[in-house]
Amino acid sequence: MKKLFLLFVMSLSLVFIFGCTKNSKMAYAEDGKQIDYSSAEKVWSTADGLKIPESVMYDKKNDVLYVSSINGGSAEKNGKGFISKISTDGKVTDLEWVAGLNAPKGMGIMGDDLYVTDIDRFHVINIPNGNIKKTVTIDGAEFLNDIAVGDDGYVYITDMNTKIIHRFDSVKTENWLALKDYSRPNGLFMSGAELYIGTAEGILKCNTADGSIVLFIENTGGIDGIKAVGRDSFIVSDWRGKVQIVSKDKQPIILSDTSEDKINAADFEFIKETDMVYIPTFNNNNVVAYKIK
Repeated sequence: MKKLFLLFVMSLSLVFIFGCTKNSKMAYAEDGKQIDYSSAEKVWSTADGLKIPESVMYDKKNDVLYVSSINGGSAEKNGKGFISKISTDGKVTDLEWVAGLNAPKGMGIMGDDLYVTDIDRFHVINIPNGNIKKTVTIDGAEFLNDIAVGDDGYVYITDMNTKIIHRFDSVKTENWLALKDYSRPNGLFMSGAELYIGTAEGILKCNTADGSIVLFIENTGGIDGIKAVGRDSFIVSDWRGKVQIVSKDKQPIILSDTSEDKINAADFEFIKETDMVYIPTFNNNNVVAYKIK
């Protein structure tokens, strides 16, 4: 009788486990923790002051959000671009923390340095004092966009026009990878040795050890920002206004879509610990925070 009872309990457990895996909304975190995001609730938006905000980057060490404002044309060298500091509850604490840039976009953090792309160059900003410690111009670059910082010590940068991924090792840059078969490479996300690249065709998965590429998730729409939300699952934005979760072999889950209102969704930030997404709205000149559930 005991054996029969144990077999019955085990059968129920298997039914429960396999039944759960059929939920199309379900993703899994890297530690195996189950996630079930299916909607987003607006929490706050910033007041006036930002000028065409393109990217948001969270600095966990200092618990602050950095926001890059283009403040002009996306490829205009006008010296009016700036980086702002914003608290995680939506207060602009330092509007022009770093000023005098051209058209700043993607950002990445390595140690105490904030890297920021700026058309055909990038800046290395010392976070403690807010000073630009280095500016590096990349020969042949046309439209540098997003940044990802790897555990391998490299900084990876997309050029959306030339379709080249540049790599910087703190001393020199190199034209590391040419994406001949794909268009409009933009958002980057780094996970271990894997670099995920958002393109017009979908999400590419690149092994940084040998430069091999596969089209990992197809037909996502044009991608601006990309962040991992679970195993083989990503939150992506498409600039026009749609923010969604895309997964390998699963239907996408739309979290928010402001396309009809002509409110953009550019290079956002996602903080997994708080389930918060911070979206720069580009032409709407603010950052909007959402709690995803």
